[in-house]
Amino acid sequence: RVLNVGSGRVVSIRTLAETFAAVARRALGREVGLVTEPAPPGKIWPDRWVAIDRLRALCPWFPGVSLEAGIEELLRARWAEAA
Repeated sequence: RVLNVGSGRVVSIRTLAETFAAVARRALGREVGLVTEPAPPGKIWPDRWVAIDRLRALCPWFPGVSLEAGIEELLRARWAEAA
């Protein structure tokens, strides 16, 4: 089976990147540079998000961790692994 995994709310890539940078700065004292380029003139970027209904139906447990807490947990684990 193919399952979409997500938070159940729409989060743009830009918001995800900005959140990642803010958590890295606050939690680890690390600076993360973001490279952004505007869309070409006349280009409309479609919204993309996936439904997680199948995942919720198959898994009685669903994490209650915020996006920020999940990113912090990931970063701390990665930096501990690298040390």
